[in-house]
Amino acid sequence: MKIITKPTEYLDLISSYKHSIIDSYGYKKILNDYYSPEKYLLFHDSSHFIPMVQKNNTITFFGGTQHNHYNSFNFNCINFNNIITKLNNMNLNFRLLSMTTDPYKLLSPQFKKFDVPLPVTWIYQDIQKYNEQNFLDQFTGKKKWYIKRTIKNKDNYSFQQLNFHDFINSFNNLIYSHNQYFRDRNKISVWEGKENLLLDILKYFYINENLYIGSIKKSKTVAVYILVYNKKEIIYYFGTSLDARDNEVSKILYLDMLKNAQVIAKKYNILNFDALPGGFSNKRRFLFSPMPLYGLVNDPNWVIRQDPELTLEEYQQLTGRHIS
Repeated sequence: MKIITKPTEYLDLISSYKHSIIDSYGYKKILNDYYSPEKYLLFHDSSHFIPMVQKNNTITFFGGTQHNHYNSFNFNCINFNNIITKLNNMNLNFRLLSMTTDPYKLLSPQFKKFDVPLPVTWIYQDIQKYNEQNFLDQFTGKKKWYIKRTIKNKDNYSFQQLNFHDFINSFNNLIYSHNQYFRDRNKISVWEGKENLLLDILKYFYINENLYIGSIKKSKTVAVYILVYNKKEIIYYFGTSLDARDNEVSKILYLDMLKNAQVIAKKYNILNFDALPGGFSNKRRFLFSPMPLYGLVNDPNWVIRQDPELTLEEYQQLTGRHIS
């Protein structure tokens, strides 16, 4: 196994990597440039590699620790325990997050202590079969009444698809309203302070993938959401209500988003719709299923956070191991 630390060689070797929309070189390069690592560390074995970077005495995967990305590596094809040994011997912290493949069974016993729980990602399974009636039929009692009322209230809103240039022209006002919406609810948006990063990412998606930008209005725009897709996958990348006084619009957003995701899925024969991680109750309420992500951490500053949308028992059943 080779270890490559020269940035130009490192980046050249991984420049063609693309496992998915948010696990690809082009996307991760934007995150990595924003993260501004101090050193590069590529573990390379034949045609397989695991790219890492170092910043502030902490090792992460290429791209840093931004929440909205995946790391999908075939750990069977590279000596992963050897990598963990080297990291453990470097006297540096490491945070290896958002892995889509569970490395736990491959880990040597002394490394299993680094396994940490992470928030899950949310998948709407078999999105091609979605329609409002089929969706409604999956509920009973009070929940069915609640969803039926939301469907009826759609008549109070208007819906349109924005073209990208109009969206960009309104981006500054939109992101200001988005941040203010969170502040009005005594919360902070994950994009506050990272508005330019979000804009760069969306411009990258516009050039390299496809975007559906949905806008929902009453007398003014009250919600916006963005689907990113290609011929293999659809993801819900960004969405926001813009009026903290409108308690219904976030549910209306999900109904419209599911409808348009279904159209895209049927066009390209895509099976599932990925809403990414994030502790938002609407994902569960609108029948997205939790899928685990995995992490290995050796860092005294790491704070273990249980996913707020899952009970401990649900999380343990999902991951197949006991969490103390």
